[in-house]
Amino acid sequence: MWLIFRKIDIPLLFQNMKSANPYIIGLAILVRPVQILIGSLRWYFLTRFYSNTDISLFYIIQQFWGSMVIGFFTPGSIGWDAYRVAVVGKKLQKYTVAFITILAEKFAALIAVLLLALGIFPFISDSLVQNRELLWEIYYWSIAALLIITTGLLVTYQLKLPVRRVSSYYYKRVQRRIVNSISNQSIQKKIRADLDSSDSILSVFKKPKLVIITMVLSFSNLVVSAFSSYLVFVALNYEISFIINLFASPVFFLLFIIPISIGSLGVREGAFIILFGQFGVPMEIALLVSFFNLLGIFMNNIIGAGFLFSEGLQKNIPDLKKL
Repeated sequence: MWLIFRKIDIPLLFQNMKSANPYIIGLAILVRPVQILIGSLRWYFLTRFYSNTDISLFYIIQQFWGSMVIGFFTPGSIGWDAYRVAVVGKKLQKYTVAFITILAEKFAALIAVLLLALGIFPFISDSLVQNRELLWEIYYWSIAALLIITTGLLVTYQLKLPVRRVSSYYYKRVQRRIVNSISNQSIQKKIRADLDSSDSILSVFKKPKLVIITMVLSFSNLVVSAFSSYLVFVALNYEISFIINLFASPVFFLLFIIPISIGSLGVREGAFIILFGQFGVPMEIALLVSFFNLLGIFMNNIIGAGFLFSEGLQKNIPDLKKL
């Protein structure tokens, strides 16, 4: 963060901030809660499927919003997921189901991120002012890697039973390694106890309609994020294509899940400056866009804290302390 403020023009930064349209900034911030509602819906549908339980949508929204506060204060938002496994697993008495649901959610989000970023890049490459050849090279390698992984998965699925057993063994081994990352020993034991008997994460493909809904919600979340950033650019009177923001949204998602800093602070600002800088956006503008995006996250955290510490959620706080 200190390095960033050494390089930017502080007077110009404050000049741009003063000239920003406060009404459009306010709208950009108010758009952010829509992401929480979309994310809650995705988690709700997946939880109902894997648990085979008619769980309350309002309860899911409460827990999703409240757990966001926990995630903000942990590197890579790890606490967000651990808390959700704890509270929903406790409510359903199915910790493995809660765990697998989170994995399915992350998998869907990752696929949406990759498809959106790779699909949009050719349309915004002409707007690049820096590192165009390098980014195209990364793009081609990413496409190749994605094709190899996809082909490998399809071939493995079509192979004979003994080979499937081997792949299943390594899949479950990865599952168990993730389970071991949960610090709550009692929850770890409960997940291990019924991990083998639980529905596979891939069982969701038996419901194509649910897969489509999950992917649509995942893409929608990225679109809302891009729209919020675009509104901030409009408020700052800086012309930039919406499609560039749509490309940046999945890239930021990948960067911010890396457990480097608390709440991605420092990483966020640097990422906005570097990525938007590839399209000629001045550092001062990019830093302000990052700052106003952070305000939207803070607003979601305030709402989430209200849910987390409200009277109806007090019973969940003991789970939080054990994480």
